[in-house]
Amino acid sequence: MVRYEFLTLVVVAVTALVHCHHECRTRTGQEGRCVSIRQCPEMQALLQSITSNGAQSGSMQWLRDSVCDFQDETPKVCCKYRHSLASRGASLLPTDCGRTVLVDRIVGGVDASLFSWPWIALLNGRNTRGNFWICGGVLISDRYVLTAAHCVHGSSRYLLDFVRIGEHQLTKNPDCERRVCAPSPQDIRVEEIVVHDDYGRVQGCPRCHDIALLRLATPAQLNPAHVVPICLPMNIEKDLGIVNNDFSSKFAWTAGWGTIDPARTVPADILQEVFLPLSKTYCNTSSYPDPNMVLCAGGEGADSCAGDSGGPLVMENPRVNINYVVGLVSNGPTVCGARKTQGYYTNVHYYIPWILRHLH
Repeated sequence: MVRYEFLTLVVVAVTALVHCHHECRTRTGQEGRCVSIRQCPEMQALLQSITSNGAQSGSMQWLRDSVCDFQDETPKVCCKYRHSLASRGASLLPTDCGRTVLVDRIVGGVDASLFSWPWIALLNGRNTRGNFWICGGVLISDRYVLTAAHCVHGSSRYLLDFVRIGEHQLTKNPDCERRVCAPSPQDIRVEEIVVHDDYGRVQGCPRCHDIALLRLATPAQLNPAHVVPICLPMNIEKDLGIVNNDFSSKFAWTAGWGTIDPARTVPADILQEVFLPLSKTYCNTSSYPDPNMVLCAGGEGADSCAGDSGGPLVMENPRVNINYVVGLVSNGPTVCGARKTQGYYTNVHYYIPWILRHLH
């Protein structure tokens, strides 16, 4: 029988690929945690089957590929998360989500219609010069908002002050359209900011893991027409017909109050929306450890822009009129909307396990 210590040294010697220190992906693509093999029942069972000569062909390679870090020259393995935390997080999500009273949008429109983005959020931050609208976000329950990590990370130029829910036109209150008015927006303090553990830690990829979760100090007051959480793409193949993370030939909406003129930093007064093709024709994902971490959209002269960061990229299932957030505005070209350039969006489906684990 091969001794455990000897096999450990063999694995160390032959393994060249070292993944991230905290979050990782298993060989089957599931999100996991980089831990000692003694803390991972599945990998420990695989090791025992190898040492007892009862393992299937390829088991040693599977074990080698699972190494994600080292501690005192002892390898750690990528162990898939158990489902208990994810199940608990999923139970906190609303069963009714992603519906809007407006089912038709005008492709290529600029000003969004009132009530068309009931899940949109707006982040307010402050610095020594005052308060500013800094980023967007998206409501996924009455207590949680998703946004980009770079909006709220410690290195941000602003300190997050509050989140506004139910806004449409910044200079009007109430917002009215066709003699129908919406309730006043809600400004809610944030009691907890959870930034992805590995944001800012991937060498050469400053926007890797660009995702954060904001827990509101008090629940947002939901309104069937005006404030509605969006759905997470829990089963992206069933929900949206996306197979093998292939978004090519698909289209999605994005919205925000980012600047309309790239030469100015003044936010738009009315919520702006745009319909974008999804592909990776003009974007380069080579700096990402896994290209599935991001989606690329645009390339036809329309784009999100400064101030839109953290806002949602949304796809609709037209059969049931339910909307899903598939991306978060992360990064883009220097000149917004320049032809043959695309914006980068954090792929929400990729981070579903991470999101569920941090809901409480």
